[in-house]
Amino acid sequence: GLNLANDAIRSVEKAVSLEKDNMEFLYVLAELYAKSNRFADAVAAFEKVIHSDYNNADVWLDYAELRAKNNDNDAAIALITKAIRLFPGESLLVYRLAAYRFNAGRIKESIRTLEKALILDYDKHIEIFSFAPEMIELPEVYDLIESLRPVRIQKQRKRQQ
Repeated sequence: GLNLANDAIRSVEKAVSLEKDNMEFLYVLAELYAKSNRFADAVAAFEKVIHSDYNNADVWLDYAELRAKNNDNDAAIALITKAIRLFPGESLLVYRLAAYRFNAGRIKESIRTLEKALILDYDKHIEIFSFAPEMIELPEVYDLIESLRPVRIQKQRKRQQ
């Protein structure tokens, strides 16, 4: 495992050194560093990618998750908040923000954010359970998800006609 990971890192580091402007390579390297628990290296690589013109919401999601896993919820929230400004229609970012706010104990904010995410793209709500599994235990979260369920709305409309 470890030798293989180190070989992969060395190969990608070489590719990055040959193509300094290739942010896709640097993103792959950031991910490899993160998986190898090389936190400082991963942060440095992610920072370089997000400050480039490489536009990809996944980079922000992965970088925020690295910060969250290292118990820096505030940094994760700040990153996702900034990413939402860059990618306003990207519902996964809004779901992730709801999860991180929940994990930070900001429950009311979290539920308001979840509502925005559900309205933006209901089907992706499964996302929050990976990042804030305890969130579903809140009755108001369950009720919110149920109340915004599209199928029920369609049934109500049919009855009204």
